Amino acid sequence: MKELVKKVVLGRNVWISVLLVAGIIFTAAFACETGGDKVPPDNELQSLVKDTTSDFTNAVDTGDFSNLHSKASSDFQSTYTVSQTKDAFQTYVDKKDTVLPSLKNASSTTATFSPTPSIRSEKGLNVLVVSGEFAAKPYPVKFEYEYVWHSGSWKMLKLVVKM
Repeated sequence: MKELVKKVVLGRNVWISVLLVAGIIFTAAFACETGGDKVPPDNELQSLVKDTTSDFTNAVDTGDFSNLHSKASSDFQSTYTVSQTKDAFQTYVDKKDTVLPSLKNASSTTATFSPTPSIRSEKGLNVLVVSGEFAAKPYPVKFEYEYVWHSGSWKMLKLVVKM
């Protein structure tokens, strides 16, 4: 093994060096992430929208939007403070006795997407656009979410919930 390393390092066997470098490049190419350039499969979409809806539900229930805000994209965080986020959804907090049963029920239902989720490019970033509804009881929960691909995962960029 030592001799092989010497040959590669000292350049005595050029073909081994070429193969080694090619192998490293080939491995690195497959190890790289897609960069969020494709719509995730349905099970991942379901998980993503359920997590966002659950975080929103928790925020409405407690009146504390800091966790929802901390999980959002840096663009969302720099545009809206925790207080501004809470103010935007104050109606839900004020009427939580009415909206919480449906919001809590949403996570146990399957979201239907309409239109089909898509990826758009904005300022060189991939943005996942997901709209649809949970057939929750007593009221359906309609959502419009956008996520930006950042550091290997989707981060919430836009949050609209209608009931």
